[in-house]
Amino acid sequence: MKKTDEKTVLLVVDDDPMVQFLAEESLQSCGFEIHVAGNGEDALRQFQACRAQLVLMDVMMPGMNGFDCCRKLRELPGGENVPVLLMTGMDDVNSIEQAYEVGATDFAIKPINWLILEHRIRYVLRACELVKDLQQSEARLEHAQRIAQLGSWEYTPQTNWLWGSREFYRILELEGDETTLFAFKKVLPRVVKPDRNKLFGELRKILSGEHCHFEFEFGMLRGDRRVRKLSILGRVRKNRNMLRISGTIHDITEQRLLEQTLRENEARQTYLANHDPLTGLPNRLMFHSCLEHALGLAARQKRKTALMFLDLNNFKSINDSLGHEAGDKVLIEVAERLRKVLRQTDTVARLGGDEFVVLLEQNDTLKQASIVAEKIINHFQVPLQVQNQDIKLSTSLGIAIYPDDSADADGLMHCADVAMYRAKKTGLGRYFFYNEIAKQDEVKRIIEPTELAIALAEGQFELLFQPIIDLQNNGWVGAKVRLHWNHPQHGALKKKDFYPQVERSLEMEAVERWMLEQVMAKLPALVGSDRLEYVAIDISMRRFYQQELLDRVITAGKRGEVTRYQLQFDVREEILMVDVERASQRVHSLWRNGIHVALADFGAGSSCLGKLKDMPLRALKIDQSYIQQLEQSPTSLKLCEAIIAAGHCLGFDVVAQGIETTAQCELLRDAGCQRAEGDALVAELTGDALIAELTTRMRRVNENG
Repeated sequence: MKKTDEKTVLLVVDDDPMVQFLAEESLQSCGFEIHVAGNGEDALRQFQACRAQLVLMDVMMPGMNGFDCCRKLRELPGGENVPVLLMTGMDDVNSIEQAYEVGATDFAIKPINWLILEHRIRYVLRACELVKDLQQSEARLEHAQRIAQLGSWEYTPQTNWLWGSREFYRILELEGDETTLFAFKKVLPRVVKPDRNKLFGELRKILSGEHCHFEFEFGMLRGDRRVRKLSILGRVRKNRNMLRISGTIHDITEQRLLEQTLRENEARQTYLANHDPLTGLPNRLMFHSCLEHALGLAARQKRKTALMFLDLNNFKSINDSLGHEAGDKVLIEVAERLRKVLRQTDTVARLGGDEFVVLLEQNDTLKQASIVAEKIINHFQVPLQVQNQDIKLSTSLGIAIYPDDSADADGLMHCADVAMYRAKKTGLGRYFFYNEIAKQDEVKRIIEPTELAIALAEGQFELLFQPIIDLQNNGWVGAKVRLHWNHPQHGALKKKDFYPQVERSLEMEAVERWMLEQVMAKLPALVGSDRLEYVAIDISMRRFYQQELLDRVITAGKRGEVTRYQLQFDVREEILMVDVERASQRVHSLWRNGIHVALADFGAGSSCLGKLKDMPLRALKIDQSYIQQLEQSPTSLKLCEAIIAAGHCLGFDVVAQGIETTAQCELLRDAGCQRAEGDALVAELTGDALIAELTTRMRRVNENG
């Protein structure tokens, strides 16, 4: 670009090509001549070449940052007084004060409003021109000094005498006028101690010839012992071997106080605009900015990042029963607990209401995210103290992983939100990964019944056994059979992932037939006087009413393959309730032939205890939805107690399904529940592993006599 006399030369220093482009496009059209530098070193070279009249510089740059570059620029010839505007994304007061300390004229907070910046630049340039005019206009100097609180002075080092104008004396609160000389040493005691060494240091540089022009600030005590902030601007001249230092003194006390107030107000406004006023956590606006920055960093480093959505279960009931003040205290305590759980590199924010988000940077595995999720859930198990009451809270978490689930901030937020609602639907106090939802949805779309035959032929199915526990003595009394499918495309699938799509197919009948044969083959090793009492297996409606099933059981009994009542069929409520009379006949028939029947998922449907009383059922199995809410919902606990009492009255065993926590186990034991199954008690085992464990337990019993 060709430099012209009509245009003001600006030097833009930023490593971001987009900022460079926006600066050129917006400021060139305003009549400025723009030079661009991509880093600090290049900026110093270009400044000496183009003699910029104003420098617009970014703080965060590779290599030399904006603070260091500004400091070095001030040391260059012509760089002492050139206006420097620092652009920064750091809106804390310390960063802004650091900008002024290194010599910045002003600062601008990113993102930049280029329209406003143009006016800001013109304002700074006009201010600089005003200072020059004041220095050049001798005729109006005294008047201008009075208006600007600017005094002039001259110091002769050889004689150690200082001369000052009337305004100079007024600023320093000394008696005298411009014709009075007084010793320099009379001024020094009034300089505040922290600045005294700084003043001597500047003088040494001036006297040694390092500076021909200089400017610095210092504090001086006033008569009322308050500190007046003063700015010294001067130059060095030699006249007949006599060194003379002259300049101005500017009372900038009000200006600095105003600037400090403006900085504090701006910092406060920025803080309030980006933080939740109740908890002090980042709000939605700030979190979204942090998330976008984190995803950009993760993309450059080729790393994963986890995003968690969580909200408080049953929080509305706290507001309704205890009031909004109590609700606010709960939210404050929740925010504090989340801060304690997370690492310093993690970010937690409140989006509003009882919704919080957590950003886990440097998160390379699902296991790491799971560990954090479990920590959060465990922390919520400790009751909160609000208004002298213990408040039990639980949370549901949804987790999305960048870039696996989404490659942008909005998409990742959506995925985590969807996963959170799936976690709430699954049960309180749980977390869910979005990819699990995607896998389940994909399975629902893709799995065809014909695949079951292929899977059966290729041995893709596997049976696992989960021990059923006696809650009174913690002994193993039975085992529940679980079907797993090691799918070649979709990985490990549990029965619930594919069963609803293929439940009524002929292929599923073949799978159930295979399951029964596998279980009966292992019964002799699993069930006995010193082992388990029985093994339970799910039976579908189609199989339950097939004569072939009854014939197979009768044949197995006659051959001695199955001892009476070693095998239990678990059937869902709708199987027995659709046609009660027919169902009762089938239950009696199975019972007469040595097969027990248990009613599974009791409470999820519409069972009538009056219709069940004449059926020889072995057990009622409480639906998992009641178990999951035991710790949070008093109603769920009362319902469980009612089911247990009713089951006992009818002579049925009562089994709790899906135990997930020790607290649930204790509540059910206290309520009189006899038996339970779930991952919190014993994990699923292969048939061989279960047989080995039973053998070990029997050996220990024999050894202990």
